[in-house]
Amino acid sequence: MPFYWMLDNTAPGGFKRTQWVNMQGYRAYGLNIGSEIPLPELMPSTERADIQIRYNDDLALPPHTPIDQVYTICSPQLAYLHWQNIGIFKISEGRFIEVNPAPEVEPIVLRYSIIGAALNHLLHQRQLLLVHASVVAIEDQAVAFVGESGWGKSTLAAFMQTRGHPLVSDDALVVDMQTDTPLALPGFPQRKLWPDALVSLGTSPDPLPRLDSAYDKRVQAAHDSFYDAPLPVGRIYILDHGIHPESRIEPLARQDAFKTLMLFTYGRSEPPNSPTKFLHLQQCAAIAGRVPISRLRRRFHFDELSDLAAMIEEDL
Repeated sequence: MPFYWMLDNTAPGGFKRTQWVNMQGYRAYGLNIGSEIPLPELMPSTERADIQIRYNDDLALPPHTPIDQVYTICSPQLAYLHWQNIGIFKISEGRFIEVNPAPEVEPIVLRYSIIGAALNHLLHQRQLLLVHASVVAIEDQAVAFVGESGWGKSTLAAFMQTRGHPLVSDDALVVDMQTDTPLALPGFPQRKLWPDALVSLGTSPDPLPRLDSAYDKRVQAAHDSFYDAPLPVGRIYILDHGIHPESRIEPLARQDAFKTLMLFTYGRSEPPNSPTKFLHLQQCAAIAGRVPISRLRRRFHFDELSDLAAMIEEDL
């Protein structure tokens, strides 16, 4: 249900100092979110918002920004995202997301741009470590499958769910490094899968909404198999991009684990002199030192998923 929230913000964010607005309450990644834009993919919340998401029809890119530039990072606490057919997003202070949607943007595309790229950058501003991964809970620990889009992270995580291992996050391993044990923060109970992956899992893709009308990827709710609490990060598997004659798990030495993990983190493209670059390197080194990281080589076939899952369970 909607609730009313009084904003009293003095930090940069472009909001009026005091204004009553109609906000919907949600939570994700351990944070409570107040949003003018409905985000039904997220879990509901009635707690005071840590993050505020608002429309801003006057929002524009900084002067002289190339029109085809997606990311514009002005400072560690101020960034813009821009897609001509989606809209402009301003992310500031690790607290605010402002949105100026493109006129014809599909609602589902706008929502996933907010809870995907925009929210990820806000989490990065809050000094959380983000790794491109799908994450499940196995025996009270978070197990992450790391790789780029199209490498099978979500498919493998979805199959692990069929074996009783709940989803923690479909798109990102978000790690709180403020404790002695790195904690994986739960995302939201949704997963994105291609039709052939859904069929291999025994689900028809036809009733499921497309992530974008131009693509065939579908969105599937996972409320019945979702772990909604922080978990210690127990194991990270780096998916090998390729097809191998047999599946195997190869533990990585700490230095190799650090260098490989860096390739899949959110802050990897920051310039060397960025104020947050050193913190990012520290976080990756800490993960590599505290969490076993292995390379997962696979026979990339759906009918091999059962053997692959059993191998992972035995390795754990």
